Amino acid sequence: MSILFMKNGRYIFLIICFCLSANVFVFAQEEDEYYQVEVESDMYEEPGRVFLAEFMLDLSDPVGTFGENVESPGFGISMAAFMQSKPTTSHFYGLDFRYQQFQSVSNIHDVLIDGVYYSFDSRASTNLANFSLKYRYYPSFSLWIFEPYIEGGIGYNWWFTSYSTRDIEFENEFNTNIEKGELSFTYGMTVGMQFAVSSMCYINTKVEYAPGNTSEYHARNDVNNYGDPLEAYTLRKTTTDLVRYAIGVTLAF
Repeated sequence: MSILFMKNGRYIFLIICFCLSANVFVFAQEEDEYYQVEVESDMYEEPGRVFLAEFMLDLSDPVGTFGENVESPGFGISMAAFMQSKPTTSHFYGLDFRYQQFQSVSNIHDVLIDGVYYSFDSRASTNLANFSLKYRYYPSFSLWIFEPYIEGGIGYNWWFTSYSTRDIEFENEFNTNIEKGELSFTYGMTVGMQFAVSSMCYINTKVEYAPGNTSEYHARNDVNNYGDPLEAYTLRKTTTDLVRYAIGVTLAF
């Protein structure tokens, strides 16, 4: 038996080596397959871009020469949508739209039409519609539960005067017109803070300084004894700088 083993020992050794090599190869294949599954799983679960939708209440305070002519702040609403530049980054790009009303005067007055006086309930108001392109950056730190961000933007202000009339005798006769409208370029810098209510909902507040180029608009004058509300306004032309305060909700998708 021992003689037979010695004669065939090298063949037996080779068979043993072959079996061990085959086991190692199969094990390696299994390890590789498992690693590929892991990689594929990681690739599948890689986070996508984050999208933000914002709905806010706005107050804008006129400053500079604009503030000297328009003493009352503007109240309104704004909506914005942002998209992450690429997954896992702190850079967002978006669009922002807001509407605000700054001054409003209403009065019931008589108008002579074909020798007959008709009574009208009229209202005139100075308004702002803004459309801006935005860039937002979230720094890699937080203040307790608050997450700060900075924002920059460029866009256009549309200053317009809305004038509406309603016939007192014929209430169904109601008209609204744009008496004056003018576009002007604007840009702004914003500092904001938000904190999470849930993984998809945040309370958001921000302050923006937004200088505006020269524009023509209706501003309230010193006339108190007026009939038509437009008599209470005077056309002005100045820069239109604003400090904007906003609070609202941000939804993340």
